[in-house]
Amino acid sequence: ISKIEIDGNTRTKDRVIRRELEIFEGDPFVPSKVLKSRSNINNLNFFSKVDVNATPSDNKMKINIEVEEKPTGEFNIGALFDSYNGVSLVSGLKENNILGDGRSLALDLNTSEDKAGVNFEIIEFYIFNKNFNLIYNLNFTSNNLTSSSGYQVDTQTAGIGSRYDLTDNISHYIKLDYSIDDYHSIESSATDSVKNMGGENVQFTLSNRFSLSELDTGFRPSDGYRLSLYNEFAISNFMRNKISYDKFYNFNKKVLSYRTKIANITSLKSGDVADTSKFQLGGSS
Repeated sequence: ISKIEIDGNTRTKDRVIRRELEIFEGDPFVPSKVLKSRSNINNLNFFSKVDVNATPSDNKMKINIEVEEKPTGEFNIGALFDSYNGVSLVSGLKENNILGDGRSLALDLNTSEDKAGVNFEIIEFYIFNKNFNLIYNLNFTSNNLTSSSGYQVDTQTAGIGSRYDLTDNISHYIKLDYSIDDYHSIESSATDSVKNMGGENVQFTLSNRFSLSELDTGFRPSDGYRLSLYNEFAISNFMRNKISYDKFYNFNKKVLSYRTKIANITSLKSGDVADTSKFQLGGSS
């Protein structure tokens, strides 16, 4: 390969595209790596068009990459209804390519009659020029469970983590969260485990997830499967494990998918697991 040229990136910086390439100047020309490079750039979801062409030049190959930028920010607002939370109002602001550096920022708001939450998250890609992503977030939730369980709980969480690829289709995610759960307005109808947790409770939680993906694309997949193994270790409190499997089928451009989950939770102390950490039948967890 004699030269790699990139055109059309009026906003996204060259290095953001080049770090997705499987080929470099001076490398042997391998068609499969050219196709993989195109797929990597397309998966950024920054461009409406990605063309990668190879042309011979002086017994070598010149690679031309032409992209067409598209909006990478989004704002949404809406209303949801389900039998568990009732009516919820949701809104979110997200930018996937801040200043053309490939950095992602998201702010989400969610409120219902008995629950409110705010989550702020930033993802820094390619830390130390390696395929290693740094994730940090702040989260606040307030749950009013007075009518169903006789208490209210407010949770503040700060977390930092990372995601990186072990192979082309296996990734690892690890995250450490520091959270404060404030149990208050506890009524006589609350369970003994909730009464024992009255006031502020500090918790460190370490989460791990290994994912095997054979999807055709990471953005809106239409074929393939994804298998995830998730482990959550709340220090001196509980251990939670979850296995999930997602399968996608493509029938004449109509996509059918299903998800299967199996999970368990085990207390690591003499007492029971807190109600808010348990799996809820019919709930979102």
